[in-house]
Amino acid sequence: MFVRLGALLVMAMAISASAGTMFRLEIGPPIAAGTGSTTMPQFKKKVLLVVRPLVCDDPGAVRMTGTAEGSVNGVRQSLPLDLIAVDTAKGVHAVTRQWPENGSWVLQLNGSCPSPKASASTLVPMSGNTFIREKTEVLREPATRQQLEAMLAALMRSQASASPRGLVVHEWGTFLAMNGSDGVTLDGMYHEEHALPAFVHARSRDELRLRASNLKGETPVIYFYTDRPVRVGVQVGFPGGLWTQWYPQADFVGPSLVQSGSLPDARNGRIGWTVDVVPPPLARPSLPEAPADALWQYSRHVDAAFVSAVDSTRPGYPKEWERFLFYRGLGEARLPLDVSANRGGRLTCGPDLSEGVRDIYLIRVEHGKGVYRHVPSLTCGEPIANVVPSMVGAQDINRFATAITNHLAARLVAHGLYAPEARAMVNTWRTSYFTTDGIRVLFVLPRSWTDRFIPITINPRPDELVRVMVGRIELLTPERERDAEAAVSSLASPDPKVREQAFAMLRDQGRYVEPILRRTLQSASSEPVRLLSRRLLMTDFVTDLRSSLTRAADGTRVVQEPVYARAQLASLLREIGLNDEARQEAESALTALARMPPPTMSDHASRNTFRALARAHEAAGHDTDALKWYSDFVEFASGFRSCSNCHQLAGPRDTSFFRDWWAGRKFAELAWRTGEAPRLIEADEAALARAPNRLLPQIRLAYLYAAHGNGERAQRLWSLIDRSNDRLARADSEQ
Repeated sequence: MFVRLGALLVMAMAISASAGTMFRLEIGPPIAAGTGSTTMPQFKKKVLLVVRPLVCDDPGAVRMTGTAEGSVNGVRQSLPLDLIAVDTAKGVHAVTRQWPENGSWVLQLNGSCPSPKASASTLVPMSGNTFIREKTEVLREPATRQQLEAMLAALMRSQASASPRGLVVHEWGTFLAMNGSDGVTLDGMYHEEHALPAFVHARSRDELRLRASNLKGETPVIYFYTDRPVRVGVQVGFPGGLWTQWYPQADFVGPSLVQSGSLPDARNGRIGWTVDVVPPPLARPSLPEAPADALWQYSRHVDAAFVSAVDSTRPGYPKEWERFLFYRGLGEARLPLDVSANRGGRLTCGPDLSEGVRDIYLIRVEHGKGVYRHVPSLTCGEPIANVVPSMVGAQDINRFATAITNHLAARLVAHGLYAPEARAMVNTWRTSYFTTDGIRVLFVLPRSWTDRFIPITINPRPDELVRVMVGRIELLTPERERDAEAAVSSLASPDPKVREQAFAMLRDQGRYVEPILRRTLQSASSEPVRLLSRRLLMTDFVTDLRSSLTRAADGTRVVQEPVYARAQLASLLREIGLNDEARQEAESALTALARMPPPTMSDHASRNTFRALARAHEAAGHDTDALKWYSDFVEFASGFRSCSNCHQLAGPRDTSFFRDWWAGRKFAELAWRTGEAPRLIEADEAALARAPNRLLPQIRLAYLYAAHGNGERAQRLWSLIDRSNDRLARADSEQ
C-alpha cells in the first residue's frame, strides 16, 4: 500500500517540491493511503489529506505537529491538530477535520528530522474539505509568522470576493441618571467619571451650557463584523438630547448650538459617520495612542473589524482609525425604571413598557465591602418593595467585584453580545459600578426603548443588529442628603478643620456633586445653605472634580497632596463669597507651598504647584501675585509639545485644549482687574510681530481680548492658532 502511496504522493501532491536532498514534508489526497474509503474503521472522521516526510534517514523518527490557523467572523483562531499515524515506519500521518466549518483556514504542518538534523513546514490553504493544490507552500524550513499570515490574508481575500459574508453590527453602552431619596430624577448630569483620551472629538464648552440635563449617555460603542471590506454609513439620533463627544471624526454632529442667543434645550441631537470597515487580517490600522492601562483600551479588546473615517476638518483629510465607533451625550428624559431609597427601596416601571425590564441588579457598596441582589425580570405595574440589599453577608470588595462582573457579563451575552464585548463593557465600568461606595441600580434596557430613544440607521442594512444598553441609576439615601446639606453649611464654619472635612465630603461626591447640590438647593430649609448651594453651582468646582478626583487612565481615586486640596478649597470659598475663610485657608496653603521645591517649566509634576500657588494667592486677595502665577501656569501649559507623552488622557495634546481652559480665563480676569492688561497686550503684540507663529503670545492675547469683549480679535487669534496646530500635526504625520 505504501509503495502506492509514494507514487501517488509524487503524482498527486498539492504542490511538488523541486528535486533536491533537503528535508521537507509532502502532502497528498487521502486516497493515497486508502484513508478515503470506508474500509478503515479506525478513522472516526473523514480524512482530508495525508502528509509524509522526505529526505530523512529515519522517517519514523520524524516528530510531526500541526495547527489549523483561521479567521471566523473576523476572530483570529489557532487550533492544535491531532495528526493520526498511518505508517509509523515511514512517518505517514493523516489529517481529519478539527476546525469549524465556517471561516477561512490554513493548515500549518511542521516536522523535525533527527538525522540529518533539519526542520520544515508546509502551509496548506483549505476550501471546505479540500486543500488548494496550487496555493500550497512546501517550505524547507519552519514557516514564519509573516508567511502564515500572508497566506491566510490571501485566502480570505479570495474567499471574500467569491462569496461575501453579511454585515453584523453590535452595540453596547450605558445611560446614567441620579435619583433623590424620594425617587425624583435630579438635574446636573454633565460631568465625566474619568477623562476621555485627548484625541476624542467634543463640542466646545459654550455648546454645553444647557438648560437641563438629567440623563447621560455614556460610551455607546458600535462594533462591526465582516469578512470583506465594506463602506458603511451610520446615523444615530437623540430626540431627547445632544451628542457631545465622539470618535473617529463624524461627517456631521447636530444641531450646532453656538449661534443660539439663549441657553439651548438638549434635544434633537444627531450624528453621522461614513466609515470603511476592514476585517483584521486585511487592515493596517494606525490607532491613536492611549496608555496601556487606560479604560479606553478595554473597548479595543474584541475581535471586531477596524473602522476608519476621514477627518475633513483638518488639512490633508487624514484618516482616523479605531476598533469601534464611540459617542457620548447628554439628555433630558426618564429611564423606564423608577427607584427610590426610602423605606428599604422600591422598584417599578411604567405601564407604557409592555415587555417590562429584565436583569436588574441592586448594588450596595460600603467601606470596602459589597453586596448585590439580582432581579431577573420586573413586570410593569407590579412594584417590588424592600429591594435595597442588606450589608449582612457582604463580601470583600475584590471578591464581590469579581463575582458580580462575571454574573453581569454572562447576562449581557444572553442578551446578544459576544463574550469579548460583554467583558469589555464590564471591565470598562468595574471601578465605578462595583467598587465605588453608594447604592446603584443596573438593568438591561428593553430594545424597544433603545430604538425609540436613540434611533439608529445603518447603510447597507446589516444582517444582524444587536443593541444592548444598560441603565444605571445612582441613588441618594436620606443620610447622604443630610450629610451633603451639613457639608455645605460647614463651609462657612470658622473652624478650619470643619471646613476641610466639609470640602472633602463634597469632593468625594465626584461627578455627582452637581446633582447633589441641586438636591440640597431644593430640600434645605436653611436660607444660608440654599444661598451657598446656589453660589457653588455657579463655580467651576463641579467641573474641576472629574480630573482632580480620579485617575484619567483607570478611574481609581487619586490621593491628592493636602496642600493642593487646601488651595482649591481656598479658591472655592473666595468664589462663593466667604472671603475671610478663604484668606485663612489660602495663607495656610501658601505657608506649606513655601516649604516645597519651586515649580519649573521642565517638570510636568510642577503643574500641581503652579495651579496651587495661583489659586492660593487669588484666594488670599494677592491679585498681583496671583496674576504672576496664572501667567506662569499658562506659559507652562503652552510648552506641551516638548512633554514626553504626559498628556495622553489629560491636559493639552493640541491647541484646541486652550480655548475653554479655566486658567486662561483666570489669567485674563486678573490682568484686567490689576490694570496690567494693556501692558501685557503691548508686550505680547510685539512678541507676535517678531515671531508670528509663537504659541504663548497668541493664546495670552486671545484670552485678554476675549475678556475685554473684543471677540473678533480673539477669534482671529484662535483661527491662527488652529492653522499653526494643523501645520505641526501635518509635519508630525510626515515624520
